[in-house]
Amino acid sequence: KDETVYVVTESDGSQSDLIVSDHLKNKSGKDKIEDVSTLTDIENVKGDETFTQSGNKVTWQADGNDIFYQGTSESELPVTQKLTYYLDGKEVTPEELAGKSGEVTIRFDYTNNQKVTAKIDGKDEDIYVPFMAVSGMILGDEFSDIEVENGKVISDGSNNVVVGYA
Repeated sequence: KDETVYVVTESDGSQSDLIVSDHLKNKSGKDKIEDVSTLTDIENVKGDETFTQSGNKVTWQADGNDIFYQGTSESELPVTQKLTYYLDGKEVTPEELAGKSGEVTIRFDYTNNQKVTAKIDGKDEDIYVPFMAVSGMILGDEFSDIEVENGKVISDGSNNVVVGYA
């Protein structure tokens, strides 16, 4: 099972939607695949295979095929983000930034919320689960001279796609 989580956020980085896409690999060509999921609004996104659900148990009528499905979740994210905006070095809100010109900085700060406690040399220590976070945004052609730390800018001529990672 491969799983990708897409977090759609508000301008401050707070979560507005959480969409989870799952790929159930059916290497042995089974007729049925059983999965465990807490997702709601589950839908098959690449086929017409159907499923039944009982609690967290989801059984797909796979007919030998891989299953690609997605749904929504209310789960707490293991990694959250906060966005801070600056105009000419002064912190501003996204609303204050709209329509202005100058040097804009948008800072992404990530917080790892998932940890486990383990005994190390007889002491309880918090160990954070390692994650990689990728964030992206589309900036219109009114933005120019875009620079990204830990990421990349891709331009299609009228929009700039900014992708960063941590």
